[in-house]
Amino acid sequence: EEEEETINIGLYIGGRNSKGERDGRGWAILPNGDQYDGQYRHGRRHGMGLYVFKAGPRYYGQYRCGRRSGRGLFVYPDGSVYEGMWRKNVKHGKGRYTYSNGDTYCGSWYRDQRHGVGVYTRGLLLASPDCGPLQFKGTWRNGVRVGPFTFTFGIEEKSTSLHGIWDNLFPQGPAVFSFDNYYLLMGYFQSPGRAMQANRKIGVEADDMEENEQEENDREQDVWIDEPSLWYAQDICLYDYSLLPQEPVPLPLSDSEISVCSLVTAPSEVGIEKSISYVPEGEGEEFEQEEGICEHEYSLTECESSSQICPVKDPCAIEITNQMKC
Repeated sequence: EEEEETINIGLYIGGRNSKGERDGRGWAILPNGDQYDGQYRHGRRHGMGLYVFKAGPRYYGQYRCGRRSGRGLFVYPDGSVYEGMWRKNVKHGKGRYTYSNGDTYCGSWYRDQRHGVGVYTRGLLLASPDCGPLQFKGTWRNGVRVGPFTFTFGIEEKSTSLHGIWDNLFPQGPAVFSFDNYYLLMGYFQSPGRAMQANRKIGVEADDMEENEQEENDREQDVWIDEPSLWYAQDICLYDYSLLPQEPVPLPLSDSEISVCSLVTAPSEVGIEKSISYVPEGEGEEFEQEEGICEHEYSLTECESSSQICPVKDPCAIEITNQMKC
Protein backbone atom coordinates (compact mmCIF):
# COMPACT_ATOMS: atom_id res chain seq x y z
CA GLU A 1 0.00 0.00 0.00
CA GLU A 2 2.83 2.41 0.81
CA GLU A 3 4.42 1.75 -2.55
CA GLU A 4 1.14 2.51 -4.33
CA GLU A 5 0.82 5.79 -2.47
CA THR A 6 4.31 6.85 -3.52
CA ILE A 7 3.42 6.50 -7.20
CA ASN A 8 0.10 8.25 -6.63
CA ILE A 9 -2.36 5.70 -7.99
CA GLY A 10 -5.11 6.55 -5.52
CA LEU A 11 -6.96 4.11 -3.31
CA TYR A 12 -8.04 0.63 -4.40
CA ILE A 13 -9.99 -1.98 -2.45
CA GLY A 14 -10.76 -5.23 -4.22
CA GLY A 15 -9.48 -8.42 -5.76
CA ARG A 16 -6.17 -9.08 -7.45
CA ASN A 17 -4.83 -11.98 -9.48
CA SER A 18 -1.60 -13.92 -8.99
CA LYS A 19 0.35 -11.20 -10.83
CA GLY A 20 -0.89 -8.52 -8.48
CA GLU A 21 -3.14 -6.99 -11.13
CA ARG A 22 -6.60 -5.74 -10.25
CA ASP A 23 -8.97 -8.56 -11.03
CA GLY A 24 -12.60 -9.20 -10.10
CA ARG A 25 -14.77 -6.79 -8.13
CA GLY A 26 -13.05 -3.64 -6.97
CA TRP A 27 -13.57 -0.08 -5.81
CA ALA A 28 -11.12 2.70 -6.62
CA ILE A 29 -10.79 6.37 -5.72
CA LEU A 30 -8.62 7.96 -8.38
CA PRO A 31 -6.07 10.73 -7.76
CA ASN A 32 -8.24 13.27 -9.58
CA GLY A 33 -11.25 12.52 -7.36
CA ASP A 34 -13.15 10.25 -9.75
CA GLN A 35 -14.45 6.92 -8.46
CA TYR A 36 -15.01 3.52 -10.04
CA ASP A 37 -16.90 0.58 -8.58
CA GLY A 38 -17.11 -2.52 -10.72
CA GLN A 39 -15.32 -5.37 -12.43
CA TYR A 40 -11.63 -5.56 -13.32
CA ARG A 41 -9.72 -8.04 -15.38
CA HIS A 42 -5.96 -8.12 -15.82
CA GLY A 43 -5.63 -4.63 -14.37
CA ARG A 44 -8.27 -3.01 -16.58
CA ARG A 45 -11.92 -2.20 -16.12
CA HIS A 46 -13.69 -5.08 -17.81
CA GLY A 47 -17.33 -5.98 -17.21
CA MET A 48 -20.09 -4.03 -15.49
CA GLY A 49 -19.12 -0.95 -13.55
CA LEU A 50 -20.08 2.49 -12.29
CA TYR A 51 -17.74 5.40 -13.01
CA VAL A 52 -18.51 8.69 -11.22
CA PHE A 53 -16.65 11.82 -12.26
CA LYS A 54 -15.72 14.32 -9.59
CA ALA A 55 -17.67 17.05 -11.45
CA GLY A 56 -20.90 15.00 -11.35
CA PRO A 57 -21.28 13.08 -14.65
CA ARG A 58 -21.46 9.32 -14.36
CA TYR A 59 -21.44 6.20 -16.49
CA TYR A 60 -22.99 2.86 -15.60
CA GLY A 61 -22.56 -0.01 -18.00
CA GLN A 62 -20.16 -2.38 -19.67
CA TYR A 63 -16.42 -1.95 -20.02
CA ARG A 64 -14.02 -3.81 -22.22
CA CYS A 65 -10.25 -3.61 -21.98
CA GLY A 66 -10.53 -0.40 -19.98
CA ARG A 67 -12.94 1.40 -22.31
CA ARG A 68 -16.68 1.93 -22.43
CA SER A 69 -17.85 -0.82 -24.79
CA GLY A 70 -21.21 -2.54 -24.89
CA ARG A 71 -24.42 -1.27 -23.36
CA GLY A 72 -24.29 1.62 -20.94
CA LEU A 73 -25.92 4.76 -19.58
CA PHE A 74 -24.10 8.10 -19.39
CA VAL A 75 -25.43 11.14 -17.51
CA TYR A 76 -23.85 14.39 -18.74
CA PRO A 77 -23.20 17.59 -16.74
CA ASP A 78 -26.15 19.45 -18.31
CA GLY A 79 -28.58 16.68 -17.35
CA SER A 80 -28.79 15.06 -20.78
CA VAL A 81 -28.69 11.25 -20.82
CA TYR A 82 -27.50 8.70 -23.35
CA GLU A 83 -28.52 5.07 -23.03
CA GLY A 84 -27.38 2.59 -25.62
CA MET A 85 -24.36 0.99 -27.22
CA TRP A 86 -20.76 2.14 -26.92
CA ARG A 87 -17.50 1.23 -28.57
CA LYS A 88 -14.09 2.52 -27.55
CA ASN A 89 -15.57 5.25 -25.36
CA VAL A 90 -17.83 6.68 -28.10
CA LYS A 91 -21.53 6.23 -28.90
CA HIS A 92 -21.65 3.54 -31.55
CA GLY A 93 -24.68 1.40 -32.43
CA LYS A 94 -28.29 1.79 -31.31
CA GLY A 95 -29.05 4.29 -28.60
CA ARG A 96 -31.35 6.97 -27.19
CA TYR A 97 -30.10 10.45 -26.32
CA THR A 98 -32.36 12.63 -24.16
CA TYR A 99 -31.35 16.29 -24.28
CA SER A 100 -31.64 18.72 -21.38
CA ASN A 101 -34.59 20.51 -23.07
CA GLY A 102 -36.58 17.26 -23.33
CA ASP A 103 -35.84 16.50 -26.98
CA THR A 104 -34.88 12.91 -27.77
CA TYR A 105 -33.05 11.14 -30.55
CA CYS A 106 -33.50 7.39 -30.82
CA GLY A 107 -31.65 5.56 -33.56
CA SER A 108 -28.26 4.67 -34.96
CA TRP A 109 -24.90 6.15 -33.98
CA TYR A 110 -21.54 5.78 -35.65
CA ARG A 111 -18.34 7.04 -34.05
CA ASP A 112 -20.18 9.40 -31.70
CA GLN A 113 -22.41 10.93 -34.43
CA ARG A 114 -25.95 10.28 -35.63
CA HIS A 115 -25.54 7.97 -38.57
CA GLY A 116 -28.31 5.88 -40.11
CA VAL A 117 -32.04 5.84 -39.43
CA GLY A 118 -33.30 7.64 -36.35
CA VAL A 119 -36.29 9.45 -34.85
CA TYR A 120 -35.91 12.93 -33.37
CA THR A 121 -38.82 13.94 -31.10
CA ARG A 122 -39.48 17.45 -29.89
CA GLY A 123 -39.65 17.75 -26.11
CA LEU A 124 -43.03 17.95 -24.41
CA LEU A 125 -42.11 21.33 -22.94
CA LEU A 126 -41.56 22.81 -26.41
CA ALA A 127 -44.26 20.95 -28.36
CA SER A 128 -47.65 22.57 -28.83
CA PRO A 129 -50.43 20.88 -26.78
CA ASP A 130 -52.85 21.49 -29.68
CA CYS A 131 -50.68 19.78 -32.30
CA GLY A 132 -49.27 16.98 -30.17
CA PRO A 133 -45.69 15.68 -30.35
CA LEU A 134 -43.43 16.60 -33.26
CA GLN A 135 -41.36 13.80 -34.76
CA PHE A 136 -38.76 13.69 -37.51
CA LYS A 137 -37.86 10.26 -38.84
CA GLY A 138 -35.03 10.23 -41.31
CA THR A 139 -31.51 9.26 -42.20
CA TRP A 140 -28.36 10.92 -40.90
CA ARG A 141 -24.88 10.69 -42.39
CA ASN A 142 -22.11 11.77 -40.02
CA GLY A 143 -24.55 13.95 -38.10
CA VAL A 144 -26.16 15.56 -41.18
CA ARG A 145 -29.72 14.80 -42.36
CA VAL A 146 -29.85 13.26 -45.83
CA GLY A 147 -32.27 11.27 -47.99
CA PRO A 148 -35.92 10.28 -47.36
CA PHE A 149 -37.67 11.60 -44.27
CA THR A 150 -41.08 11.76 -42.57
CA PHE A 151 -42.06 14.72 -40.41
CA THR A 152 -45.17 14.10 -38.27
CA PHE A 153 -47.11 16.14 -35.76
CA GLY A 154 -50.27 14.93 -34.09
CA ILE A 155 -51.52 11.74 -32.45
CA GLU A 156 -52.30 8.54 -34.37
CA GLU A 157 -54.99 9.18 -37.00
CA LYS A 158 -55.35 12.85 -36.04
CA SER A 159 -52.00 13.81 -37.47
CA THR A 160 -50.34 15.54 -40.39
CA SER A 161 -47.25 14.07 -42.04
CA LEU A 162 -44.79 15.37 -44.59
CA HIS A 163 -42.92 12.81 -46.70
CA GLY A 164 -40.01 13.95 -48.80
CA ILE A 165 -36.28 14.01 -49.50
CA TRP A 166 -33.77 15.93 -47.40
CA ASP A 167 -30.84 17.47 -49.25
CA ASN A 168 -28.16 19.34 -47.32
CA LEU A 169 -29.98 21.87 -45.09
CA PHE A 170 -33.52 21.78 -46.52
CA PRO A 171 -36.01 19.41 -48.20
CA GLN A 172 -35.77 19.22 -51.99
CA GLY A 173 -37.72 17.59 -54.79
CA PRO A 174 -41.08 15.74 -54.76
CA ALA A 175 -42.96 15.65 -51.46
CA VAL A 176 -46.37 14.65 -50.12
CA PHE A 177 -48.46 16.00 -47.23
CA SER A 178 -50.75 13.45 -45.57
CA PHE A 179 -53.72 14.81 -43.59
CA ASP A 180 -55.19 12.37 -41.04
CA ASN A 181 -54.31 9.52 -43.43
CA TYR A 182 -57.27 10.57 -45.55
CA TYR A 183 -56.09 13.23 -48.01
CA LEU A 184 -52.80 13.67 -49.83
CA LEU A 185 -51.40 16.96 -51.08
CA MET A 186 -48.85 16.38 -53.84
CA GLY A 187 -46.13 18.87 -54.68
CA TYR A 188 -42.42 19.57 -54.51
CA PHE A 189 -39.81 21.66 -52.70
CA GLN A 190 -37.36 23.90 -54.52
CA SER A 191 -34.95 26.44 -53.09
CA PRO A 192 -34.88 29.95 -54.63
CA GLY A 193 -31.13 29.68 -55.05
CA ARG A 194 -31.30 26.60 -57.24
CA ALA A 195 -34.08 28.05 -59.34
CA MET A 196 -32.08 31.24 -59.87
CA GLN A 197 -28.98 29.24 -60.69
CA ALA A 198 -30.81 27.30 -63.40
CA ASN A 199 -32.24 30.48 -64.95
CA ARG A 200 -28.88 32.18 -64.99
CA LYS A 201 -27.26 29.23 -66.72
CA ILE A 202 -29.88 29.46 -69.46
CA GLY A 203 -29.17 33.17 -69.77
CA VAL A 204 -25.47 32.48 -70.15
CA GLU A 205 -26.08 30.15 -73.05
CA ALA A 206 -28.50 32.54 -74.76
CA ASP A 207 -26.48 35.71 -74.44
CA ASP A 208 -23.04 34.12 -74.72
CA MET A 209 -21.71 36.15 -71.78
CA GLU A 210 -18.03 36.42 -70.99
CA GLU A 211 -16.40 33.86 -68.71
CA ASN A 212 -15.53 36.40 -66.04
CA GLU A 213 -19.17 37.53 -65.83
CA GLN A 214 -20.27 33.92 -65.45
CA GLU A 215 -17.88 33.42 -62.54
CA GLU A 216 -19.30 36.54 -60.90
CA ASN A 217 -22.81 35.13 -61.27
CA ASP A 218 -21.69 31.84 -59.73
CA ARG A 219 -20.42 33.69 -56.69
CA GLU A 220 -23.80 35.39 -56.34
CA GLN A 221 -25.60 32.04 -56.71
CA ASP A 222 -23.65 30.59 -53.79
CA VAL A 223 -25.32 33.15 -51.55
CA TRP A 224 -28.80 32.09 -52.64
CA ILE A 225 -28.31 28.33 -52.45
CA ASP A 226 -28.62 28.34 -48.64
CA GLU A 227 -32.04 29.99 -48.73
CA PRO A 228 -34.92 27.85 -47.35
CA SER A 229 -36.84 25.71 -49.82
CA LEU A 230 -40.22 26.86 -51.14
CA TRP A 231 -43.26 24.57 -51.35
CA TYR A 232 -45.17 24.28 -54.64
CA ALA A 233 -48.49 22.40 -54.47
CA GLN A 234 -49.61 20.43 -57.54
CA ASP A 235 -52.54 18.14 -56.76
CA ILE A 236 -54.78 16.82 -53.95
CA CYS A 237 -56.24 13.31 -53.80
CA LEU A 238 -57.46 10.60 -51.45
CA TYR A 239 -54.91 8.77 -49.35
CA ASP A 240 -52.95 6.15 -51.29
CA TYR A 241 -49.93 4.56 -49.65
CA SER A 242 -48.34 3.80 -53.03
CA LEU A 243 -48.06 7.54 -53.72
CA LEU A 244 -45.87 8.20 -50.69
CA PRO A 245 -42.11 8.66 -51.23
CA GLN A 246 -39.56 6.13 -50.05
CA GLU A 247 -39.20 5.54 -46.32
CA PRO A 248 -35.85 6.25 -44.61
CA VAL A 249 -33.37 3.42 -45.08
CA PRO A 250 -30.29 2.44 -43.04
CA LEU A 251 -26.85 3.40 -44.33
CA PRO A 252 -24.40 0.60 -45.14
CA LEU A 253 -21.35 0.47 -42.88
CA SER A 254 -18.06 -1.13 -43.79
CA ASP A 255 -17.85 -2.70 -40.33
CA SER A 256 -21.56 -3.32 -39.80
CA GLU A 257 -21.03 -6.85 -38.48
CA ILE A 258 -18.82 -5.59 -35.67
CA SER A 259 -20.18 -2.06 -35.33
CA VAL A 260 -21.51 -2.75 -31.83
CA CYS A 261 -18.75 -3.97 -29.57
CA SER A 262 -20.09 -5.49 -26.36
CA LEU A 263 -19.05 -8.08 -23.85
CA VAL A 264 -20.57 -10.85 -25.94
CA THR A 265 -18.99 -9.92 -29.26
CA ALA A 266 -15.54 -10.70 -30.47
CA PRO A 267 -13.00 -7.86 -30.40
CA SER A 268 -11.68 -8.87 -33.84
CA GLU A 269 -10.36 -6.16 -36.11
CA VAL A 270 -12.08 -3.21 -34.44
CA GLY A 271 -8.95 -2.68 -32.43
CA ILE A 272 -6.96 -1.70 -35.50
CA GLU A 273 -9.30 1.15 -36.45
CA LYS A 274 -7.16 4.12 -35.47
CA SER A 275 -9.72 6.67 -36.61
CA ILE A 276 -11.79 6.17 -33.45
CA SER A 277 -10.17 8.46 -30.94
CA TYR A 278 -9.75 7.44 -27.32
CA VAL A 279 -10.45 10.11 -24.74
CA PRO A 280 -9.26 8.97 -21.29
CA GLU A 281 -11.39 9.66 -18.24
CA GLY A 282 -8.60 11.46 -16.43
CA GLU A 283 -8.00 8.51 -14.17
CA GLY A 284 -4.32 8.57 -13.41
CA GLU A 285 -4.50 5.18 -11.72
CA GLU A 286 -4.00 3.00 -14.77
CA PHE A 287 -1.47 3.06 -17.57
CA GLU A 288 -2.24 5.21 -20.58
CA GLN A 289 -4.05 3.33 -23.31
CA GLU A 290 -2.79 3.42 -26.86
CA GLU A 291 -4.74 3.13 -30.06
CA GLY A 292 -4.53 -0.24 -31.73
CA ILE A 293 -5.10 -3.83 -30.73
CA CYS A 294 -5.61 -4.48 -27.03
CA GLU A 295 -2.72 -6.55 -25.73
CA HIS A 296 -5.22 -9.31 -24.94
CA GLU A 297 -7.10 -9.14 -28.22
CA TYR A 298 -6.78 -11.54 -31.12
CA SER A 299 -8.16 -12.30 -34.55
CA LEU A 300 -11.42 -14.13 -35.13
CA THR A 301 -9.62 -16.52 -37.45
CA GLU A 302 -8.15 -18.21 -34.40
CA CYS A 303 -11.60 -19.48 -33.42
CA GLU A 304 -13.63 -22.18 -35.06
CA SER A 305 -17.31 -21.63 -34.38
CA SER A 306 -19.88 -19.32 -32.81
CA SER A 307 -20.36 -21.53 -29.76
CA GLN A 308 -16.72 -22.23 -29.00
CA ILE A 309 -14.62 -20.32 -26.52
CA CYS A 310 -11.43 -19.14 -28.14
CA PRO A 311 -8.39 -21.15 -26.97
CA VAL A 312 -6.31 -17.97 -26.72
CA LYS A 313 -6.10 -16.67 -23.17
CA ASP A 314 -7.85 -13.39 -23.79
CA PRO A 315 -9.78 -11.57 -21.08
CA CYS A 316 -11.39 -9.42 -23.77
CA ALA A 317 -12.93 -12.45 -25.48
CA ILE A 318 -15.81 -13.79 -23.46
CA GLU A 319 -17.86 -15.31 -26.23
CA ILE A 320 -17.52 -15.60 -29.99
CA THR A 321 -20.73 -14.84 -31.88
CA ASN A 322 -19.68 -14.66 -35.54
CA GLN A 323 -19.27 -17.71 -37.74
CA MET A 324 -15.70 -17.72 -38.99
CA LYS A 325 -13.59 -20.24 -40.88
CA CYS A 326 -9.98 -20.97 -40.07
